[in-house]
Amino acid sequence: MMAREVFHILIESSFQPVGFIDNVKPKTDSLPRPWLGGDEELSNLPNDGIDCFCLAVGDQFIRETLFDRAQEAGLSGPLVVHPSAVVLTSLADLGEGTIVYPNAVVMNDCTIGRGVVINSGSQVAHDCRIGDFVNLNPNSTLGGKVSVGPRSMVGMGASVR
Repeated sequence: MMAREVFHILIESSFQPVGFIDNVKPKTDSLPRPWLGGDEELSNLPNDGIDCFCLAVGDQFIRETLFDRAQEAGLSGPLVVHPSAVVLTSLADLGEGTIVYPNAVVMNDCTIGRGVVINSGSQVAHDCRIGDFVNLNPNSTLGGKVSVGPRSMVGMGASVR
């Protein structure tokens, strides 16, 4: 479950998650924080003193829809970079709501869109352009000056040159 992975990345990146939102209530108590309800609860979160969100949704189209809904509710999506990741690009060039997993590498002069997931062991070489809501799956590699369009997925272990 991607939510459990992202939960631990948030904790190790000094965030304090308060709960999970999912349209399907988990069947077990495997989540380390309470289930807060379905996505209809997004608009209520600011009333509860919650001001940001982190999306752990693998489907990039659903992630985009939920991202837009959360922003419409007044929530912000922080940039989350695991401490073991290496990011040589300016953080200002990484989009809102992007998650950089453990042991990922982002080299110099890259531009990364909103809601991007850069999974464990992925490498993004110099001067890459990554569109909004892209998934770079584990151990994928982008060579220098590669452009990846919005809502694309680069498969596990794939190399793009």
